This record gives sequence, structure tokens and C-alpha cells, in this order.
Amino acid sequence: MKEIKYITIIIPVYNSEKTLPLVLDSLLRLEYPHKYIRIVIVDDSSTDTSPQIAMEFKQKYEEKFHSIEVVRLSQRETTSKVRNEGIKRALPGSYLMFLDSDVVLNPTTLTKLIELAESDPRIGAVGGLCLTSNPSLFEKVMWCRYLGKIAEGPAGTGALLVKWEVFERVGFFNEKLGYPKTIYEDLEYIMRIRKHGCKVLIDGREPLLHIKFVPAGSSHSKSSKLRLVKQTLKRFVLYTSLRKAYALYEVLKIAPLKYKLEYVIYMLIPFALMLTSLYSTIVTLLLLFIMVFSSSLYSLIVYPQNTTLILRILAGPAILLSRVLRALALVSYIIVKPLYDKKMV
Repeated sequence: MKEIKYITIIIPVYNSEKTLPLVLDSLLRLEYPHKYIRIVIVDDSSTDTSPQIAMEFKQKYEEKFHSIEVVRLSQRETTSKVRNEGIKRALPGSYLMFLDSDVVLNPTTLTKLIELAESDPRIGAVGGLCLTSNPSLFEKVMWCRYLGKIAEGPAGTGALLVKWEVFERVGFFNEKLGYPKTIYEDLEYIMRIRKHGCKVLIDGREPLLHIKFVPAGSSHSKSSKLRLVKQTLKRFVLYTSLRKAYALYEVLKIAPLKYKLEYVIYMLIPFALMLTSLYSTIVTLLLLFIMVFSSSLYSLIVYPQNTTLILRILAGPAILLSRVLRALALVSYIIVKPLYDKKMV
């Protein structure tokens, strides 16, 4: 009989009264032995009823689990700081499960993630694929390539299982990053895990529900679809912001060499296109064709066969475009870094 592992589930909460009850209810339905689960809910100074919901859950169900602790911070912090407060209260030696307050676990999630983590000593962390019930175009472009399979990838902290021995080597989250200050605190943490020689996997076999409430009156009309396209384009444009470039710089500082080199290539792409355009439009168009064709071929191969053909063709170029935009923003940030860093302190 295999040894049952202790798990500490850390849930950062901020004004989550609509989603938190569903998330906590999913913990009750877990097939994993509840007595081996410690739950730490860290409330980030919510102004709604989230703290009361958390306390009611503790009072009602604490005897079912190893233990439940509710922590309330006195002032608004970053998500990194909130998760670190949860880690400080974890069972020493236990698996750390980071769970967002709007992600619902499946009954078998913990069992499957631990089985996967235990299958190879080189695996440091495993994340569940989190999708909304009606995935947006942006979600489909970015995440559908992981559907139905297990693959190495940038697992987020929506539902991330980390081995304790990996945490001991990697340490806490970078508190300079994290919402509402900035983003990529999860990616920075994943990069540190990889830098220590560990694999990070995304388990897309049974996607987890990422709860997102759709405004009343929304429909699948042409206007709503057009709005989705506009929102997706807006997401890509936001990649050019200095705030995101600052966070990406922090990520790349600690990333393995191959990721640094990858972004150097992304930085060079627009400059290469500009230089060739000075001499030959045909060469520029040929370079564009090669990049679009190769990226489309890549997404045709890696995206599931049941994904629409148009998405499989366009996903690769869209991802490439997003990374080039990030790289351009990174160049801008490097130029103004001394001034911008003072602003972010």
C-alpha cells in the first residue's frame, strides 16, 4: 500500500464571496483522504463577506480535515505575499497545493496530481489546466494545446501542486511581483523550479473549472462574438505595457538560459524585418511567410484534433505575436529601467 502524503491547500482570497463557496464545496467532494489535508485560507483584507464564508467553513467542517486555518491580513498585499503567508502555516514536509479562490477542483484532482508528481523524481510541480465553462478566444489560443494530455508548460498557480523538497530549494514567492501590483509571479516561481533542474507539468486530462461570471444579457450573437475578438486583441495590446515588461524582466533574470535566448530571438524579429524592408520587400515578405507558416504548422501539430481547424492554424502565429510584443515592451523597459524601477518600489 502506497504511503498517503499530507497536503496543505493554500487559498488566497480577495472579495471572492461569489466563487469561494463553490471552491470550498469542491474540497468536501475530494476523494483524497480528508484527514491528510490541511487548508489555509488567507484573506487579503476583503471588503465583502469572504472572511465570514471562510470562518463558517472552518467552524462547520474542521473536524473532517487535518486542520483548517483562516488568516486575515490587516492591509492589501500582493498575491505573492498572500501565498507566502499561507506557506508559513503549512504542514512541514507536506505537498503545497496553491488554489485560487475561483478554481473548482474535481473529486480526483489531488489524487491524480500526486500520482503524476510521484511518478518521476525529476518532477517538481504539477498544475491543473484551468478553463472557464465557455472559454474565450484568448483562452483557446493560449491553453487549448494542453487539452487532454500531460505536457511540460508554464503551469499557473490557479491549481499548482509543489513538492516540499522543491519549495525548500526554491523558497518563497517573489513579493515584488503579484496582483494588484503586477503579474507573472507564478511564471517567475515556475522558472525558479526549472532552474533547479526540475520539470513542471500541466495536466490537461480533466480541466478544472475557472469560474468567471458573464454579465447579464450576454449572448452568442454577432455583437457578443465581436466583443470577444476585441477583448482578445486588447489582451495582446496589453502585452506592450511597461508594467508587464517589468514583471517579465524579473522572470527572465532567474530563467534558465534557453528562455533568455528565446526572448533575444523575439527581440530580433522586428528589427530583422525592418532591416530587410530597407533592401528588399520580397525578402521581408518571405521572412514573414516562413515565420507564420512554421508557427501555424507547430500549432496544427500540438493542438488537439477536435479543436477547430481555423484555431489550430491561427494559434501559433497569435502566440508568436504575443511573445514578440512582450519582447518589444521588454526593450522599452530596459531603456527606461532606472526611472521605472523607482516608480515600482
